[in-house]
Amino acid sequence: MNAFAVFVVNEHLMELRDEAAQRRALQGPKPGYGQRIAAAAARVKAAITTAPDEAYSVLPKLDGYPYKG
Repeated sequence: MNAFAVFVVNEHLMELRDEAAQRRALQGPKPGYGQRIAAAAARVKAAITTAPDEAYSVLPKLDGYPYKG
């Protein structure tokens, strides 16, 4: 029974690997290293140069609350 279980698991793993290979083949080429660095630098620059009231905040805005101080 143990040998059969190993066989079944190996067959399933082969199917998963084949499926992953097919998905990788369908994906387009990834951007180059320089493009990724430039995009990251642009995001950092945008985060630094954005005004504080326009910046992304995790907290909700307190507009319209009666207890706003």
